[in-house]
Amino acid sequence: MSYNAPEVPFDPVRCADLHNQLLARAIEAAASSTRQQQDAPRRVTRDLIEHMTQAAPTWPHGIQVPEDSPIYHFLSLIDLHAMTPDEFPLTPEMHQPDPYLFDNGFITENEDGLNVILLYPDATLTPNHGNGGVFFNIDTNRACWNLTEMGFPSEDFWVPLEVILRKQLLKWDQGKFFWGPADGREWEALSTRSWVANDLELAIAGWDTLREAIQNRLPHADGSSLREEKPPIPSEILHDLKVSSFARAFLAKAKRPSFTFVAPGITSFTTESIVELYAAEPPTSPRLTADLDLDGGDEYASLILPAVGNPVPEPAPGNRHFEKGWGNAKNTVLRRAGLYVNRRSYGSDGDDVVLITHEGVDDAFKHHGRRPWGPYRMFSLSEMLFAWAGLVEDGIWEVGPDGVSTPASWLTDPETEQFRIMRWISALPPDDEEEH
Repeated sequence: MSYNAPEVPFDPVRCADLHNQLLARAIEAAASSTRQQQDAPRRVTRDLIEHMTQAAPTWPHGIQVPEDSPIYHFLSLIDLHAMTPDEFPLTPEMHQPDPYLFDNGFITENEDGLNVILLYPDATLTPNHGNGGVFFNIDTNRACWNLTEMGFPSEDFWVPLEVILRKQLLKWDQGKFFWGPADGREWEALSTRSWVANDLELAIAGWDTLREAIQNRLPHADGSSLREEKPPIPSEILHDLKVSSFARAFLAKAKRPSFTFVAPGITSFTTESIVELYAAEPPTSPRLTADLDLDGGDEYASLILPAVGNPVPEPAPGNRHFEKGWGNAKNTVLRRAGLYVNRRSYGSDGDDVVLITHEGVDDAFKHHGRRPWGPYRMFSLSEMLFAWAGLVEDGIWEVGPDGVSTPASWLTDPETEQFRIMRWISALPPDDEEEH
């Protein structure tokens, strides 16, 4: 399996209820805005089957949605907002179903037999929302998030539709979705917060798991592994540093280890070293001046776990794109290698991370295939830290007196690639997974 998520059969009634909850949350959020009419609930209809009947003759590949199929039953039970899908998305990531886009020419010659519909167009691609989103296979009753130009993934990457809908609903519960301005824009709409308290809690949990995994394996002459942990970097010091809000919150809560290395060649900041590094950066640094329009200019890419040794050479020997406009050189603090959060880009998450090696390699760790249940995103900090903890616990990384003793070359060694490719992990609450 290429992902870790609960396996549940397609239940049209349960999935329709989840869809209708999502629409109700969107309407409730929009109604709180003075720019939205307060009679929004009266615009809800349940007539998608009627619209699908009208749209079906326009489908270029003759997709079939049989009346006795589970997906037909699902479509007959879901609510829609009477405004067009463009005007009123279901969530900040998904448009409402639009039968005219169910079959919009996305099937290539090689895939010309798949009975697949574009169920939820991608709201992050507006105005080109027909280019991707949640696809549903009518024959297998499974779904995946995909872009049309990429072709469909293998069967391993199709998940229960319920997983996708529940993960969208979870973002409302966590405060990730909201009505308001975002991504540097001034107007209000369904939006996504860069990070929320749950993201920070998961990151701290991952950090504590990694720290304890290493701590428990430290060799000592008397057989003891107990060492005193160090307090986090003081908030008053972090306040004066040009780091992202998530980096500041994480560093202010992350207890510092008693040992040196938390990953191959990667250490943690001391109170003195973090001030020294950031203070040495000139105000004209690309990290501080690039792409300011995306977030108002205060959510900087931030180094939180530095690598030991010299900065990345120029040009970077391991990455010919490092210096390009889309490369990561501009996101570094004085070209220092290490683990960064909040690589500034449109739609990025505040807890996104990128690990940069001394060679400028920025994809040492990769996800296996595409994210099945949502738009592309990078590793979250919690994912990366839990993955590192697993490498320690499984004995892949060795631990010595100074912490992880595996050399930094491990991060780019072709022989270790199998350990650096990670499955996508569902973040659904365990209690909910056990319900079904």
